[in-house]
Amino acid sequence: MVKRTDLKQRAIYVYFLAEVAERWKTLADQSGTSISKFVTEHMEDFLNMETDPICQPRTSLLDDKRKLLEALKEKEKRVHDLELLAGDAS
Repeated sequence: MVKRTDLKQRAIYVYFLAEVAERWKTLADQSGTSISKFVTEHMEDFLNMETDPICQPRTSLLDDKRKLLEALKEKEKRVHDLELLAGDAS
C-alpha cells in the first residue's frame, strides 16, 4: 500500500474544463485504464514523439496492429482457398 506522504509527493494537480476532464475520463474508461494511467501514457507518447521521431503513440500502434491482423486474415483465407484449388487439381 502506498503511504499517504509518498502519494502526496507524486501527485500533480491539474484542472481542466469540465468537458475536457469528462472526455478524458470517458476515453480512459473505454481503454480500460485509470485516468491517471491514461494521462501519463498519452503525455509520455507526446514527449517521446518530440524527442524521437521514430516513436509512435500507442493509438497509432494499435491501429497499425489492427490493419496488419486484417491483412493477415485476408492472406490466410487466400492461402486456404488456393490450397483447396491445388488439392482439386491433383
